[in-house]
Amino acid sequence: MGKLDQPYWIDLDPRLDRTHVPTHLCTDPARFEQEIDRVFSRTWLKVGRIEQVSQAGDYFVKDIPAPKASVLVVRGASGELGAFHNVCTHRCNRLVWESAGKTSGFLCKFHAWGFDTSGRLRHVPDAESFYELDYQELSLTPVAVDVWEGFVFVNLTAAPAIGLAEFMGEAGKRLHGFPFDKLTTEYGYSALLNCNWKVMLDAFSEGYHVSTVHRRSLPGLTANPFGHPQYARLFRQHRAMGLDGSGSPTHTPMELLAGQFGASLVKGGGGEGCLPDDVNPDRSPTFNQDITVFFPNFLVHVLEGNYYTHQFWPVSVNQTLWEARTYFAPPRSFAERFSQEFAHCLHRDAWAEDTGTMEHTQQMLETGARKYMVLQDNEVLIRHAYMVLEEALR
Repeated sequence: MGKLDQPYWIDLDPRLDRTHVPTHLCTDPARFEQEIDRVFSRTWLKVGRIEQVSQAGDYFVKDIPAPKASVLVVRGASGELGAFHNVCTHRCNRLVWESAGKTSGFLCKFHAWGFDTSGRLRHVPDAESFYELDYQELSLTPVAVDVWEGFVFVNLTAAPAIGLAEFMGEAGKRLHGFPFDKLTTEYGYSALLNCNWKVMLDAFSEGYHVSTVHRRSLPGLTANPFGHPQYARLFRQHRAMGLDGSGSPTHTPMELLAGQFGASLVKGGGGEGCLPDDVNPDRSPTFNQDITVFFPNFLVHVLEGNYYTHQFWPVSVNQTLWEARTYFAPPRSFAERFSQEFAHCLHRDAWAEDTGTMEHTQQMLETGARKYMVLQDNEVLIRHAYMVLEEALR
């Protein structure tokens, strides 16, 4: 459903209105604390991929800046997937210091308390000197964990209000069938930026900026100069849209060579046999990518033959940890590896252009010169995001 067929994207969700977005939502410290307490402390959050814990004893640690948490995700000896607060139950030392590894158990580096991969306390040195020890109560503190399409999610609440499948809902179902499990070669970037997490989320939730911000890295990518979505989907908390790649990109000789051997950010096509039915539903040959924004901070960009993700972790009211990951099929030749490395560099250039605007935006928001931001219809995913967040804070 193109823009000419859909007069206003805003009409897809009756909860949306045409009011402006107050700027204090990105600058108010009290508001930020509400978001952490009522959203990030209670919502399913993506923390990794199942390939990181494919075998018994595999583990990884994910530190979450706000709320302050360190989560240990581990594949138990019997194959079960578990997640725990990465905190020794003796005197609250950080239990696992490494970011990932393989083990048969965890030994605290402070007093050598030992835990198995199921989180159970197994060994306490000089146990007889304690007044009483309840080994079960002193096992690691569990964290809710589940998997969607190979992505590992946790919820920091003791008993989540809803399970992960219900949380992902129709937005998650529409991506079923995409070969996430076959695209396991990963490349990544991360950076700590001086801006509110929503400033980053907003910037990656629209195509209006592409012809301006990416005129150097992606010249001529689209003949749709204002980034009008090819289609949009608005769900209870999540949202999605398809972006066009109908232009005549200006390719360098190196880019032409790399494009012969693998997927690329600038390749278009209908995606027959690769994309789920509701991703590029009309099988438009000018389709570039589908962007699904999962509440609150996780974006999945699906293209033909590869995908990439963004995640924006709030650190403070004006600081955000940005993590970007790109995934390809394992390369079968040097040529395919070269193609992937080139695509990784192209992403670097484009994302550097994106992130280059964000700290300037935050600085100007904090001047208070403007009390609201104005959104057009094609920025509907941004409008939807603020509305959903308001609902979650009530």
